[in-house]
Amino acid sequence: MMLALAAESLVKLIAMLAVGLFVSFVLFDSPSDIFSQLEEQLPHAADNMAQVPSLMTWASFLILAGFAFFLLPRQFHVMVIENAKPEHIRKAQFFLPLYLILITAFVMPIASAGQLIIGPNSPDTYMLSLPMSQGHVSLSILVFIGGFSASMAMLMVSGMALSTMFSNHIALPLLRRYSPSHNYGRYLLQIRWLAVFGVLAAGQLFYLYLGETYLLVNMGMISFCAVLQFAPSVIAGLYWKNVNSMGATAGLLAGFSVWGYCLFIPALMNSGWLDRSVLDSGPWGIEWLNPHHLFGSTMDKVSHGAFLVTHC
Repeated sequence: MMLALAAESLVKLIAMLAVGLFVSFVLFDSPSDIFSQLEEQLPHAADNMAQVPSLMTWASFLILAGFAFFLLPRQFHVMVIENAKPEHIRKAQFFLPLYLILITAFVMPIASAGQLIIGPNSPDTYMLSLPMSQGHVSLSILVFIGGFSASMAMLMVSGMALSTMFSNHIALPLLRRYSPSHNYGRYLLQIRWLAVFGVLAAGQLFYLYLGETYLLVNMGMISFCAVLQFAPSVIAGLYWKNVNSMGATAGLLAGFSVWGYCLFIPALMNSGWLDRSVLDSGPWGIEWLNPHHLFGSTMDKVSHGAFLVTHC
């Protein structure tokens, strides 16, 4: 499995660099040429891209990304469960930052070119739409293979990690509590199959009913905020000897409630499943209970949700 993950990471990187070079030096003369044309033709989009985020936004995104490395099930599975040798950590300390620099080097030129050529709609598809719009079939196929391999790798690792968690910490403890005399070990594989099916079904339902109104990056940030609520319990468990499970459970319940109110329920509202008047004037007209500006906060919704989740 780790060999497959390494292969898909390489294919994804090659596809990203190929599109970046194609956009920067074939469609346009250089990245600076892209930004110059964007300023001339779409000054509002250029201003949005040039806008510097606030310090709170930077800090929130860095904290979310950092803890995602440790707390997301698929990240933890690769980093800890599949880590066969301590030497791998030292290699990752060098190669991971290098990989991140390379794969994000052309993000801004591709996004700017997508605004100019494709338009502001569906920015998640710029990687595939740009070469297709110019008739480059081979590059489009490479991008499709890269995206498909990346998605399959995430599904593979997420399914394995979540099914293991479900079987070891939920299914088997419950079955043994109510019927301790039975040997459920022989059904372990079937239980994990059921868990994988449940995870994939939940993802498909989210895509069908919410995915069309939410960009991929927004879905990711909502997920990162959800997993961030484990950070206080993990840190306390490492450094505070008097921490107990009841306190951790209470904190998780409070954090999950805040996450649902400030991030997930607004996603349902923006998708048309619930009345979005609450986002405009707050519940019952109480502005300080607005999910995106709870207690009068002026932070962006992601920073706002992350701050409240970690302080519950």
